[in-house]
Amino acid sequence: MVFGKKKHITMFDEVLESSWKLLHEGFQSFRSPLHHAALTTIDGDKPRAQLFILREFSEKNRIFIYHCDIRGCKVLQIRDNRNVSRLFYDSEKWLQVRLS
Repeated sequence: MVFGKKKHITMFDEVLESSWKLLHEGFQSFRSPLHHAALTTIDGDKPRAQLFILREFSEKNRIFIYHCDIRGCKVLQIRDNRNVSRLFYDSEKWLQVRLS
């Protein structure tokens, strides 16, 4: 895994492996920049972005688990339209992981 300005990750497999490693760190440590993510849902025809805390995920099944109030509008938005996007960002590494 290589980060920084001098060396760049060029191989897709390296990028994917590095991203999964950072996501594992994200759900294991609240100090990780990838512990929080922006989750964008669709409300009618408008996007709605909210911050979520990553609680758990399965790399094998590519399932992300967040805790939220089932009465909240975001739950209804996801039920109505399962097209969501997640954005994780690490400002020190200048790295974003975007998943849809």
